[in-house]
Amino acid sequence: MAERSSAIFWVLCPKQSLHCYICDVMGDGTFQNIVKPRFDRCLTGETTDYGDWFYFMKAGNRFVSATYSPYFEVDGSITGVVISNRDVTARREAEISLQDSEERLRLALTAANQGLYDLNPQSGETVVSPEYATMLGYSPEELQETRARWID
Repeated sequence: MAERSSAIFWVLCPKQSLHCYICDVMGDGTFQNIVKPRFDRCLTGETTDYGDWFYFMKAGNRFVSATYSPYFEVDGSITGVVISNRDVTARREAEISLQDSEERLRLALTAANQGLYDLNPQSGETVVSPEYATMLGYSPEELQETRARWID
């Protein structure tokens, strides 16, 4: 296990500054398997960005976007790591919900042998499903719909 002194981080709050051990907040397993390897890479000068689901003892499952950056002294030596975490759970859940909804629509259209034609009137961008092209007697590669073609 890493020395606890290398695993301290500061929590900045509007009224106070607190410090605690990462493994006490996220659990020792998460610290050893996810945080520490990135922390150690930062000590060699590498910056890492990633997002993942984490279980927090008090907050439960949260999707966190994290950036680990080396802390450089004036002489160029690395003396620490700056970790910036952002809780983006709501955004990630919305992305998953959208992906699920799109997949359900795709499956429903395929099962019903229906096609999809979607025109964005502002941009002129069109999306045409392979089933739509087939319904009109084209192969999906042949049917390249555009706003102008739709108007004609």
